[in-house]
Amino acid sequence: MHSEDVLVGGVMCTVTFPKHSAKHVPVCFLLHQRLGSKSDMHGIAQRFAQNGFFAVCFDAPNHGDRIVDSNRNKHWLDGNLTYAIDMYSQMIATHREVQTMLDCLPAKLGITFSTVALVGFSQGGHSSLLAFANEPRIDVCVSALSAGDYKQCTQLKYEYLSKVAQAKQRPELEPFQTLYPPALENVVEEMDPIHKLSTYSRLQRPLLMINGAKDKLVPAQCNRSVYEKIKQEYQGFEQKLKHSVYPDLKHQVSKEMIDECLEWVCRWTPLPSSNL
Repeated sequence: MHSEDVLVGGVMCTVTFPKHSAKHVPVCFLLHQRLGSKSDMHGIAQRFAQNGFFAVCFDAPNHGDRIVDSNRNKHWLDGNLTYAIDMYSQMIATHREVQTMLDCLPAKLGITFSTVALVGFSQGGHSSLLAFANEPRIDVCVSALSAGDYKQCTQLKYEYLSKVAQAKQRPELEPFQTLYPPALENVVEEMDPIHKLSTYSRLQRPLLMINGAKDKLVPAQCNRSVYEKIKQEYQGFEQKLKHSVYPDLKHQVSKEMIDECLEWVCRWTPLPSSNL
């Protein structure tokens, strides 16, 4: 395998790829979790590269080497009252950075993309699903530990953290309407996957969503509601849509999850070679 750091649109990304590769290649963007960095994706990138992909990792906004204010990555209980806004703004920014890389990375590397895959975990999972709903050039997506219904997820997280605050005798959280203002709701209604059903009905692109049944931070029901809404758009293409719920999993990445991600993307991507 070979790795190369490439600057695209002011963002440094690491591209991992086979030493002997063609000029027309599949690419997979790998998006890391909140409080993580692109280095967390290194092992997964290696596995994708072993299967013929150009695997691209980069630090999300305000993460890794791009940290501006670490407090903006914390949630309400840690004193960040704009947590819901900060998180969604980072998701939107990540989506747009993926678009920029789709525009410019081929020119930087002297290649063309035969297929575009997107895989993300936790906040990266939110970002991947949001990008998939808004960017038709993405051919296949895996969104893990994520929610395609941001408002529902934020409401459930608010209820959970309110109980945590009460149990720890911490001050009560501000009212939800204050922490999730109308201006944010307007943006979410414009961009969130739960509101972008026409995207799915037009293209029926392969989509895998993965959640843990015991995840209290991002409950599985936040993707189940999306799955139930869009499965009607996949009539005749049911094999291209899947929601995996791991019975004993909390908000964590498991080996089985990574295996399923790789298998799903490889299943729907014409590959020069496959070493599963």
